[in-house]
Amino acid sequence: MKIAYVATSKIPSREANSIHVMKMCSAFAAEGNDVTLFVPETDEIEPDVDNVYEFYGVPESFKIKKVKLLLPNWKKGRQDRYSFKIANYICRKKFDFVIGRDKHTCYMAANTFHIPVLLERHAPYNNVNDWVFLQIKKSDYLIKLIVITEALKEYFIEQYQMDADKIYVAPDGADKLPESIEPAELIDKSKGLFHVGYIGHLYKGRGIELIEEVAQKCPYAFFHIIGGKKDDIIYWRKKTEHLDNIYFYGFVPPSEAARYGISMDVLIAPYQKEIYTASVKKDGQSTVEWMSPLKIFEYMAMGKPIISSDIPVLREVLEDGVNGLLCIYNDADAWCDTIERLYKEKELSKQLSEDTLKMFEKYTWRYRAQGIVKEVCSTECYNKKVNNIYIIKLICVAMTTMFGLVKKRLRYIE
Repeated sequence: MKIAYVATSKIPSREANSIHVMKMCSAFAAEGNDVTLFVPETDEIEPDVDNVYEFYGVPESFKIKKVKLLLPNWKKGRQDRYSFKIANYICRKKFDFVIGRDKHTCYMAANTFHIPVLLERHAPYNNVNDWVFLQIKKSDYLIKLIVITEALKEYFIEQYQMDADKIYVAPDGADKLPESIEPAELIDKSKGLFHVGYIGHLYKGRGIELIEEVAQKCPYAFFHIIGGKKDDIIYWRKKTEHLDNIYFYGFVPPSEAARYGISMDVLIAPYQKEIYTASVKKDGQSTVEWMSPLKIFEYMAMGKPIISSDIPVLREVLEDGVNGLLCIYNDADAWCDTIERLYKEKELSKQLSEDTLKMFEKYTWRYRAQGIVKEVCSTECYNKKVNNIYIIKLICVAMTTMFGLVKKRLRYIE
């Protein structure tokens, strides 16, 4: 298939959504599909990245088109011009379907160009009457709404009266680790101690405060913190400088994170009652009820025991005592007891590691991609796909005239 993946992610960046997007494009390509990723051209990207594919640890098996905004200084209709430009290109190049988290481009593709669309959503919309989503929802060209948890599926059924068959649940995932992967070199002063690892961002809701408290109560353990943004790293290094058994390594590229994970004795995910992502923390929307964290699946791929906060939605993936141990999110003593249990019970650690790796088989990015493609091929919407070329040409001419552009400028994305 010829697949257009549309996203608003900044590529490359430290944000989890950019990892998701790059990994899914790689997974679709690994299944033999012709994949093109469309993202905005922006200066707000991770600096000094020579090869974006190597940065994310994926093969150069799909194309990336960074799209320039038409008439960037004209604010009115900016989003529409951007989305139209991409959807117009996708239509002319005869892609089989569009998938992604860019709702405006998905709307333009489905409702204007009649291209089959899969819209992916990882949280509720801030406004239950979101006009763009309501239009996509009514379109005959919406193949599926893809969500990451059963909890989020129930939300869309209740709030939008969507047909359950129109929603496909696809948890996040991770890649299998190559057999050649080598452990990272850990800080010298951690040698001889029990290695506890945390990989991810450091902002609100991630439980770094809890880790600080637990570290003080577990002198036999060393806490390795990998990841974060510059300001957060500076803040937490200063705040924990009185502790000898915690160290903040700073940001490492996604392709390198697993090397640190396999160096640990246990990996922790101390999520709190309110959790924020880079894309939603500004508007104050917690994702704790709906999330499917990349961290959990990446931990599973590393084959190490996992300790996680006992958040209801995480029980869709984690089973206490089977592929992880669950703790009350804010009970430092409970976390200390659980870490100590794994420190002392080597057989339990081994059993958790083995069972976790077995269960991980259904949480790879390729498994996720296979399920989505299967959903596409089985839907009536895709099989009766229509492309009214005459109407589309009229629309293109009308939009070109409206924006005062020559046809040549509209035809090419580069």
